[in-house]
Amino acid sequence: MNVVQGGFRRVLLVLPVVLAMSGAVAPAAMADTTESASLEISSETGAWPVSNSHRWETPVDEFMVWEYENIVKVDASTMDGRNYVRVELNATGFAPLQVGTYEGVRNRLQNPGGPGILVVSGGFGCGTDFAEFTIDRIERDAGGKLTALDADFEQRCGSATAPASRGEVHFQA
Repeated sequence: MNVVQGGFRRVLLVLPVVLAMSGAVAPAAMADTTESASLEISSETGAWPVSNSHRWETPVDEFMVWEYENIVKVDASTMDGRNYVRVELNATGFAPLQVGTYEGVRNRLQNPGGPGILVVSGGFGCGTDFAEFTIDRIERDAGGKLTALDADFEQRCGSATAPASRGEVHFQA
């Protein structure tokens, strides 16, 4: 056996061991940095603009959660883009959201001074929202970037007695 053949055989013997070890180590190393997010909405019959019930979650679905000008924005979509929803939440006067319950929430575009909500599904939204939401956890890094969110909401379109959509969002960067 020449040197080249011997070296090649050693590589074939060592390579599976190295790959097995890296495979066992990589998931553990990645576990701390993997972003997780989910949004679940259940809608009563006749609710608008979300007229059905669905759960979106990473990594199966497209998901983005961020904060811009103190408005928390949650975008969720199935991979084929057919089932898309956006939820936006803000505090009174666009102050940073904090842990707590926000009542008397209206469409943020129609009532910019109060706590706001905007729900869009399939390109449609509601102009006259009646809602409330609770922030159970909200965390930001040293630079102010949103890193964690646990919240739930109830939204009704048109009147305070209209059919409701209830949702729950969980996000960890």
